[in-house]
Amino acid sequence: DGSGEGKRDLFDNKARDSSLFHLSEILLAEGENDSHGGAGGAGEGAREELREWGLSACVPVTGPSGRSAVLLAGQKADGGALDPYDLGFLVRFAEMAAIFIENYLLSSYLLMQLEELREMRKRLEDSDRLKTETINVTLHELRTPLSIINGYAVMIKDHHRRLEEAERRRCLEYIASSCGRLNAI
Repeated sequence: DGSGEGKRDLFDNKARDSSLFHLSEILLAEGENDSHGGAGGAGEGAREELREWGLSACVPVTGPSGRSAVLLAGQKADGGALDPYDLGFLVRFAEMAAIFIENYLLSSYLLMQLEELREMRKRLEDSDRLKTETINVTLHELRTPLSIINGYAVMIKDHHRRLEEAERRRCLEYIASSCGRLNAI
């Protein structure tokens, strides 16, 4: 009738509790469902809900991982009942929709996983950069005193007899000071 009076809104909160959203078999508003396994446990209550909403059929959308939704079909434009071709179309459409929904959900899941991996990679790269910087600073802090120790030790070894006592003592003080720096690290 177009006015919508007496019909329930499919998107209100009460509609979400409807038994139609939990059906596992096809349910038609009018007639028997003999060719598609009957109304199952839905009974006349679910069939009455279809009529209240002005719907002709409820078709479960079931993919490889199980039921994910229901396809609710409204009245035909000419007001006639659904024929076997209409029902066959709805069933095939529900099968394709189930595959689409599962592919969408899987791709969304994979995109979330990919984003988590990217974040983890960034954290690992940051950690690796910090590790490299720490090693470089530590190496610098170790090399500086070792270079001083090595230089003065070689000078004392190679030129021991030519060095005066004051110069040898100064070299040994630099070596001791550098050893102190190493101990402080």
